[in-house]
Amino acid sequence: MVDEIFNFISTDNRRNNICSIRVQSKNRLDLRRRNYRAEYFLNENILRTIMTACFRFNSIVKFSRIDDTNVSFVVMKKKSTYFINGDKISGKNLNKLLLFIFVKFRAYKNADEIDDDIIKFQEIDPLISDVIINKLKYNYYSSSSGKFEETLLNMQIIGKDTVAFELYSDKWIPLSNKEAIQFIRACRGGDNKFFAIPYQELYRRATGQFLSSSEEKVIDAFLLQNRSSNLVTKRSMELVEKLTTFPAISRLEVFIEGKKKAQETGLYIRGAGASWTVTHNYEEDKHVLGRQNVRTQHLAHLTNLVRYDKNGRYSYGIEDKGGKVIFSISEGGLAYTDGENYYLLGGSICIDQMDYNISLGDQIASRSLLLMSDKSNLDKVSTLRGYAKSMDLPRNKEVINDGLLTLRRVELTTETLESLLR
Repeated sequence: MVDEIFNFISTDNRRNNICSIRVQSKNRLDLRRRNYRAEYFLNENILRTIMTACFRFNSIVKFSRIDDTNVSFVVMKKKSTYFINGDKISGKNLNKLLLFIFVKFRAYKNADEIDDDIIKFQEIDPLISDVIINKLKYNYYSSSSGKFEETLLNMQIIGKDTVAFELYSDKWIPLSNKEAIQFIRACRGGDNKFFAIPYQELYRRATGQFLSSSEEKVIDAFLLQNRSSNLVTKRSMELVEKLTTFPAISRLEVFIEGKKKAQETGLYIRGAGASWTVTHNYEEDKHVLGRQNVRTQHLAHLTNLVRYDKNGRYSYGIEDKGGKVIFSISEGGLAYTDGENYYLLGGSICIDQMDYNISLGDQIASRSLLLMSDKSNLDKVSTLRGYAKSMDLPRNKEVINDGLLTLRRVELTTETLESLLR
C-alpha cells in the first residue's frame, strides 16, 4: 500500500493552507521528481496533474483527511471512465467536484457529508455548480461611473429547477436552470438572447416588472461595491490591517517638508535584526495589480553616532560591530524624525515575486512578513545579503501613537548630529 500526503495551499500570495489529504493506492503514484512538491496550489490544472499521476498505475485511489480517516471518498478509473464513490463522472467534472470537496474538506464531519455533496453535484449542471462556488463575472454599464464595469454576482438554488442571481440584498432575479445556463454562457462570451443584457432588462424578463429609478441607483451602488477589483483590493488591504496586530509591525506615514498629505503610506517593520519600511503612494482603495508596486527600504536608526574628519569637515556615521562606518551623514543631510528620534532611509530594495498581477496589499504583506524574520531570510533573498552588517545595530524606541509611526523629512544640523553621538 502506497501512502502519500498532499498539502493544498491557496493560489494568492498568502499561500494559506486549505487542507491536507492522505492519498492511498496499491501502486506508486507517477509524480515526476521535478514536479513533486509537498504543497500544491488548489486549482483544476493541479488536480488534473494529480489525477493523471494517481491512475497511471492504479485503478482505485482513496482520499482522506490526515487528521480523520473517516472523512474520505474513493475515486476509480476503468479505461477512460472515472467513478467517484461509485457514481460515473467525466474527467472534467471530476476536477470541478474535487475542487469543491477540497475547499470544504476541513468542514466535513464524515464520509456521508461528502457523499451528499457528490450526489448534489451530479444532479446539478456543472456550470451552475461552478458559479455557486466562484460567483459569476458580469459586465454592465454603470450610470454612476459612466463606463462598463465588471462585478461578481452571487447565485443560489431556490428550487428543484430554479436558481436566483443577487442584484442586491433584497432584490434577486429568478431563472430556470436552462435560462441560468444560457445567462452564464452569455456572460462568458456566448451568443444567445442574454448576450450583453442590462440588469434592468434581465430583471424585467424574469419578473415582468420594471425597476424604479431609485432601485436602479441602489443596485448600481451594490454592484460597484462587488466589483471583482474592489473585492480583491478590499481583501488584500484587510490582510495588511491584520498584520498591524503583530508587535513588530505598525502603520506608517511618510511626510516631506511643506506637505500636509503623506507622500507615502504603508507599514513599518521592526525586524529581528534591523528596521524596514514597505510603502506605496497610491490612493486609498485604488485597485493595483503587479509585482513591484511597493517600495522596500532599510531604516537606519541614527543613534550612537561616531564623528570623524572627512576632508577637513566633520561627518557622522554608524559603525558596524567591526568598527567600520557603514552609514554616514553630514550637516545639511536629509533624514527623518518621529518627533524624538532620527532615521536614515536607504535606497529601494528589489524583492521580486514570481507571480504577476499581485494585489497591492498582498505585495505589502509578503514583504513585511519576510522582513519580520530578516536575519533568517538574509541567505534566501539575494538583495538582502548586503544588509548583513546592519543586523543588531543599536536602535531607538520609536514614537508610535495608536499603532501609527509618523516620519517627517528634515535637514540635519550640526547641533542635532552632535546630540546623537555615543
